[in-house]
Amino acid sequence: MPVMLMTPRIRFNGFKDAWTEVTLGEIGEFKNGLNKDKEEFGFGYPFVNLMDVFGKNCVEKQEFSLVNASAKDLELYDLKAGDVLFIRSSVKREGVGEAVLVLDDLPATVFSGFLIRFRDHANRLQLHYKKYCFTTRRFRNELLASATTSANTNINQDSLSELRLLVPTLPEQQKIAAFLGAVDRKIQQLKRKQSLLEQYKKGVVQQLFAQELRFKDAKGKNYPEWEEKRLGDVGDIITGKTPLTAEANLWGGDIQFITPTDITENDKYQHTTQRYVQPHVKLKLLPANSIVYTCIASIGKMAMTVHPAITNQQINAVVPSKGYSSEFIYYALLHLTPSIKATQANTTLPIINKTEFSKFLLPIPSLEEQSRIAGFLMALDAKVAGVAQAVAAAQKWKKGLLQKMFV
Repeated sequence: MPVMLMTPRIRFNGFKDAWTEVTLGEIGEFKNGLNKDKEEFGFGYPFVNLMDVFGKNCVEKQEFSLVNASAKDLELYDLKAGDVLFIRSSVKREGVGEAVLVLDDLPATVFSGFLIRFRDHANRLQLHYKKYCFTTRRFRNELLASATTSANTNINQDSLSELRLLVPTLPEQQKIAAFLGAVDRKIQQLKRKQSLLEQYKKGVVQQLFAQELRFKDAKGKNYPEWEEKRLGDVGDIITGKTPLTAEANLWGGDIQFITPTDITENDKYQHTTQRYVQPHVKLKLLPANSIVYTCIASIGKMAMTVHPAITNQQINAVVPSKGYSSEFIYYALLHLTPSIKATQANTTLPIINKTEFSKFLLPIPSLEEQSRIAGFLMALDAKVAGVAQAVAAAQKWKKGLLQKMFV
């Protein structure tokens, strides 16, 4: 049987030793977290719960919720720098076994029974290296293969103990961790830039629609005063309809069939759909630059059509009339959405029918000012999208590095 050379595809200069395979049980020990009755919470000692670690790669000193813990609890369920907390159970399969590094000693702090603590007593793993070695595809695949599924997907101490890890020398671990740490910092900088741009845009939108910030025309003069108009007065309101699924001749064409599932929160334009239909005389075809808006159950998901489309009955569409900028109406409706949602706050199944939808009031400036506002906000959107793409590219690059820098 051929022997696998346990070295990564990408390696820093000066490191030539093969990586050593160990099981987690050989280099450390596991401990399930603390379980308490609900009346024991809200007072006592800091308590690291599932939501404190979910979606993170490390946990630091912060304000945690409290639990009543005895001196014995504090001894058995303590947390020290270098401990790793594995998520024991998850509704989604991909969430089970996510590993979160404890960066600092957390004095007089305990952890939840939804977590399993791993403590590297053999000091085989460098502190920051632990952020990355449990996220590789090889390790995750082995972990998920060991998980069990009932109502949730679960992993236990015994299964974790048997998981294999390929380990380089400590100096090489440190080099890998330092490099990936720099990549993480770059990603965080990009995410912060994206967040600041989004906050700036949100503030500008508030000022624009409150008319605290106004454009001037080519001669430096103010544009005419804004008017309030009903949504139904700025264009046609069209409620969608689903073609009969039994009639195969209605399906499989080149017309987009938009449902709420197709509308993505962070995508302004509706480029694709899951299903397509044939042209049909009984179904109203929306032209490009129509605004689709969900009005049943999930209120306020919206997008602009790029291609001719029809929608299902959960969506009301706005087809702006001549004299109105579709882009401006999109932004005006987006700004109005929190107020629209508030009208359905106390209903079990939120529904806004065509008549009600048509009555919502929008502040409308002149067409020229509409175009100026829309152009300005589109430019901001383009900047946000550019940074978001940079974040996605950096994350993809990092994912590739993880596969190549680890065995």
